[in-house]
Amino acid sequence: MLRGLLQKAAELGFTAVDIPEECGGVGMDKTTSALVTDHSCGAGEFFSTAFGGQIGIGTLPLVW
Repeated sequence: MLRGLLQKAAELGFTAVDIPEECGGVGMDKTTSALVTDHSCGAGEFFSTAFGGQIGIGTLPLVW
């Protein structure tokens, strides 16, 4: 179930909010990123932890 939720979030572009467009992301500002993260916290503790790990630990270091 969690894996499916993360896949759906990725399909909708939520996992690429902080990634610049030239790297294949959405390239939105930090305010929008904070709003997406804030709203993902309402989906449950496990989802918000996995989502934050995917973005903060997994994806952004690759972009930097």
